[in-house]
Amino acid sequence: MSIQLFWDETIPNVIHYRFQQGWTWEDFRQTALEEHRQGEILAETRYDIIADLRHATIPNGTGFTNVVRLYDQGPKNRKMIVVVGSPLARSMIQIGVKLYPQVKNRFHAVITIEEARQLILKLRAEESHF
Repeated sequence: MSIQLFWDETIPNVIHYRFQQGWTWEDFRQTALEEHRQGEILAETRYDIIADLRHATIPNGTGFTNVVRLYDQGPKNRKMIVVVGSPLARSMIQIGVKLYPQVKNRFHAVITIEEARQLILKLRAEESHF
C-alpha cells in the first residue's frame, strides 16, 4: 500500500500516515479504517494524527469529501489531524473549516514533522487547562 501507518516514537498517542507517491483514495480509505481500529483500542484515551504529505501529491477526485466522510466515521477519541508539507492540503483545510464548521480546530497544516509535534503538544497543554 502507498500509505504507511505507524505510531510516533516521541509523543505518546500520535499516529502517522506517511503518504507515498501514487497513493489512491482507496489506499486512504483502507488506511483510515485501520487507523480507526487502532484508535478504538485506546478506548477513551485521546490520540492525534500527523499526516505526512511531504513526498506525495494528492490524487484527483473528491479529496475533501473523502477526508471528511472518513473523519466523521472515526473514533471519538481522535482529536486532531496535522497535515505536513502540502500547500494544497493547507488550502483545503482553510476552505474546509468554512464549509464544515465541525472540523474547525481539528485540522491544521504545518511544514515539518517537528512543527506538527510541537503543535500537538501545545494544543494538548492548552486543552488540559480547561
